Amino acid sequence: MTTAAPSHGQSDTHLHKSGNRRLSAVLLCGLALLLAALSPARGAQSASVRPAPVPLVVEIVFHDTLQDVSADDLRGSLDAAAKLHPALILLNLSTPGGLSDSAKSMALSIQKSAVPVVVYLREPRTHISGEGLRLLQAGDLRAIHPDCALLPIIQGSSRHHDANLENASLQADLKANAVSRGRPLAGIVPMFQQNRLSAAQALQNGVVDAVAPTEQELLNQIDGTTITRVNGATEVLHLRNAQLFNVPMTAREHVMRALMNPDLTVLLLALGGLLIYLEVNTPGGVVPGAAGVLLVLLAMYALLHMPLRWDAVLLLLLAGILILAEAHFQRGFIFALVAMTFLVIGLRLLVDGPIPELEVNWGTAIGAGIGFGGITAGLLMLGLRARRAKVRTGAEAMLGWLAVTQTALAPEGEILVRGELWRAKISPDAAFLAAGEPVKVERAHGTVLEVAPLPGLQGT
Repeated sequence: MTTAAPSHGQSDTHLHKSGNRRLSAVLLCGLALLLAALSPARGAQSASVRPAPVPLVVEIVFHDTLQDVSADDLRGSLDAAAKLHPALILLNLSTPGGLSDSAKSMALSIQKSAVPVVVYLREPRTHISGEGLRLLQAGDLRAIHPDCALLPIIQGSSRHHDANLENASLQADLKANAVSRGRPLAGIVPMFQQNRLSAAQALQNGVVDAVAPTEQELLNQIDGTTITRVNGATEVLHLRNAQLFNVPMTAREHVMRALMNPDLTVLLLALGGLLIYLEVNTPGGVVPGAAGVLLVLLAMYALLHMPLRWDAVLLLLLAGILILAEAHFQRGFIFALVAMTFLVIGLRLLVDGPIPELEVNWGTAIGAGIGFGGITAGLLMLGLRARRAKVRTGAEAMLGWLAVTQTALAPEGEILVRGELWRAKISPDAAFLAAGEPVKVERAHGTVLEVAPLPGLQGT
């Protein structure tokens, strides 16, 4: 059998289709090679234009005295800030000083921070003194506003500290801290030989590392600075275009810092006591008593965190005993006056703070002592008098009252006393009284009242 050969037209069509397929394959391979060649360049180009991460700076504001509660608050704030993984923690500090043990604890918290800490005296026309220098020198870097000042010397003394010993201890601690960080020691001793150091003097003596009026300018100054941590490790600060984030105070921190004010604590204690007295004398209100107990508990909690003078506590106890004695014996308010004197002195000396901000002011002590003592003595006297007063009812309750005869008394009749009609008889020294005459009830004989005429008022 013979097979017919394809015609000339069919052969041309078949060759044309095969050529198109080859051309398409070549084009696809070329396009793939071109994309493969361009993809690394695109990746490199995108990596080169990718913006660098913005460093985060967390600011903690601490404007308070140095106490146990504030030490706990600072430790918690530093831990919370470290969880944000910032490049730097900026401690905005302003303090008049405070308790030495609390200051040491706070300085240790700053030194142990996993994140570098810059202590910055930010508020203009303010100062730090005494124990506040521990916090300043504990920072990895120290900065100050141009209008701020340092008052290095601890002044005054109390049972809990001696000024000379505290100054010597503070100098020794600052020297040890400077050695651990490789800082010069030359400026520490001269610092304690002056009563006041301006920002420029502090920078010149090496007490601070920077002087800046704003946080942003400070960050620009210390960008690229190499710091030495307490453990000897070095670190370079990269703070260009840093974002500043402020850690807000919690409601608990606001309440606790307010409670740690000795004046407010004493006022809360006095007010709480008066509210409790109000509840005792007018039972059933519930709210005054509950509020009074709450205020007293808050005041007692705050006082337990303060350095107390136990001789002042003894004076307050003696004042309470004298108030009870005045209410019981009623010696012309003499015991009450002595008690109020003891209250004022005891409240004034109650908190043995190393600085005036941690003591009770005279004005608060006088107001709380006189107000609380006077009101307490008065309420107790009234209460005891009411208990001692014999309850009289019926005819006995009419004794001493004025009355008006409703009928003639010859010698008996009726009188009107306190809006009631009573059977009455005239006293033996009078024989007759007409109706409408004023009389005074003198005695009671069962249900019959004995009355006497009022001289000079008969017939009016």
